[in-house]
Amino acid sequence: MRIAVCDDEKTICNITVRLLQEYSRQMSIDFEIVTFTSGEELLNYSKELHIVLMDIEMEGADGITVTGLLHQRNPDLIVILVTSHVKRFKDGYKVNAFRFMTKPIHKDEFSEYLNDAIAEVLGRRIITLRKDGVDVNINIKSILYIAAQLGYTEVWTAKHTYRSENSLLTWENQLDPKLFFRCHKKYIVNISQVEDLSNHIKLKGGDILAVSRRKFALLRELLVNYNVTH
Repeated sequence: MRIAVCDDEKTICNITVRLLQEYSRQMSIDFEIVTFTSGEELLNYSKELHIVLMDIEMEGADGITVTGLLHQRNPDLIVILVTSHVKRFKDGYKVNAFRFMTKPIHKDEFSEYLNDAIAEVLGRRIITLRKDGVDVNINIKSILYIAAQLGYTEVWTAKHTYRSENSLLTWENQLDPKLFFRCHKKYIVNISQVEDLSNHIKLKGGDILAVSRRKFALLRELLVNYNVTH
């Protein structure tokens, strides 16, 4: 995963890099970190980026302008805007900033927002499944839920159902827990697809899933947190 830090203040840039390195060690996630001291320098970078930590107030093109230009190239690029002026947050919404981080940077806020950004990146990961004997690539985020069957699992998307030889436990260990939740002994649900939670789970597409009593409170908490941050 490649993460860019763009800030014309060298001290802030160094602090951000150190926080990323510490997070990488603690979470056992490998980052390639690239740094830029101006928006123009970042715009001239040709390699793929997954996450950008962008200062708003910079000489030349500011962070708002650069974010808009980056999203013209790649609408899915995750940009976290960093500023000491909260009033600039409104401008950031116009260019679809993912989150807004205040200066001075607080470690807890930094970790929380990075967690969210990485979860979003992982949710876009592509996996290969089989349908009618043919390998098909799908985006993980397109999975609505996974259901256990006798000796195999079914992966449900809005358009198709795929058979997988993975057990539900294997899927649970492989999928990002911020996006997927084992709601029942027979089901893993995509949290982003939940429309309503009562004595059962209603998905946005209309599917109904069971939820176990002991998992209900935790799922409700996860839903609240997801809806607040998205």
